Amino acid sequence: MTATPPHDEDRSNAVHTEPVEAIRAHEIGEPHEPCESSDPHGEWWIDGPIFSTEHRGSSITSLRPGAQPGRFTASMIARLSFTFFFWIGLAFLALPRIVVPIAAPAVEDLATHWGWWVIVVLAVVLMVVLGPTFGFTRRAMAQYGQLGLPAVVTAAVITTAFFIALLIHLAIDIDYIRHAPPTVEYWELPDTEILLIFLGVAAVGALGLLIALPFSIRFAVRTQRRIVAIRTTGTRYAGRLEHLDFRHSRISHLSQFSVRVGFETREGTRVVTAQMEADPERVPLEGEPLLVIVSTFRGRRGSRERILIEPDPDRPMRFNPDGGKYVVTADGGGG
Repeated sequence: MTATPPHDEDRSNAVHTEPVEAIRAHEIGEPHEPCESSDPHGEWWIDGPIFSTEHRGSSITSLRPGAQPGRFTASMIARLSFTFFFWIGLAFLALPRIVVPIAAPAVEDLATHWGWWVIVVLAVVLMVVLGPTFGFTRRAMAQYGQLGLPAVVTAAVITTAFFIALLIHLAIDIDYIRHAPPTVEYWELPDTEILLIFLGVAAVGALGLLIALPFSIRFAVRTQRRIVAIRTTGTRYAGRLEHLDFRHSRISHLSQFSVRVGFETREGTRVVTAQMEADPERVPLEGEPLLVIVSTFRGRRGSRERILIEPDPDRPMRFNPDGGKYVVTADGGGG
């Protein structure tokens, strides 16, 4: 799958690059952990600016220059496993105080002890300091280049952890009810009906997220493979950011924008519209340089053009010093 190379008269507008060997999807190997970036724009594939002419929001996908499509690494699996067991413990500790009727007397007595509260507070402090996923989200963003997949994985793990914690409470309650002394009144028994309602909600949520997970992974990897193909076969042009429109929304730490990008071709000036996401402190100024890569793919319905927009490593861009106006507040407004 190759794109038509630029004509001689067009080479003044195209960015000259060394030829690279085409990479096929089945030749993609094991990805490496994110490393310290030598790019003049830092880790833009994580913190932005990231562009997409086909997707928006959490579906916008990036890929570190020179990297291969992402996979789960040992570090990610370890952090995700720790996150899973951490949330099982936190949910088990917190639920008796959030939903009082579900706890068996033995658990209820422990939940009123000061040591119980100390453990809960320490767990919350640990989560605030290290993050609710203990570094998994940023590493998943570096590997898969989007916010959607880490969100699905995190939600699936935490929801499943709550489900397991509820199951543990249910098992304890059933054991207590079976062996409760005859003097215990019915209204004094743990309310398993409420527990079953919470279990049902958690089960539906976890099942839905686990079903969506392989589709999210497939979408992210497929999009990254397209990025590899465009970088490999496409024609590169020196572009510029023509216009930027702040959408007053954000996903995770990235503010969302609609942009127009212009670049010169043999046929004349072209302007394409795209979506952009970036950390508020990394929003480029209008007129700043960009790299535009155009590639033509042959499919079942004929040829199709795909465009990739990225920061140009040979022409560092300037960021807007007034990044505060791109911070999305609680009411959805900007600074």
